[in-house]
Amino acid sequence: LAAFAANCGETALRHTVLVFTHCSLSHEELQSAVASEASAPASLRHWLQRLGGGAVGIDNVGPPRADAKSRLQATLERLLAANASLRYSNEALAEARARMAAAEEAETAAFQAAVAEWRRGTGPVSIEREEGVVTRPAAGRTED
Repeated sequence: LAAFAANCGETALRHTVLVFTHCSLSHEELQSAVASEASAPASLRHWLQRLGGGAVGIDNVGPPRADAKSRLQATLERLLAANASLRYSNEALAEARARMAAAEEAETAAFQAAVAEWRRGTGPVSIEREEGVVTRPAAGRTED
């Protein structure tokens, strides 16, 4: 879900439903299970709070497939109503992609500037490629 949010933007989460397939639990049983600290990890509970459609469980393998279809359809209709019938559009996805590309460009430019400063000897001699991962030269090292 983190990759989905990063690629599609936070707005997409308001239009998202997490679907558990092969799920024989009733709607109430599933909601209870995903809300429980004993049966659902904290990360799942955190993501479900951010999703507009929450979670739905469907058993798409057993014979009553019509039940799975109607349960999913009802969830989608509730989600659409909750979003005032606004749909997440291709334009919104394009905007999210453009924001992500701009952020990546800015990060690349900042990294290239830091490397250029380092090569000139004017900048800091530490490079942080990933958050918390810092590369520095060995302390007290001299050239012979």
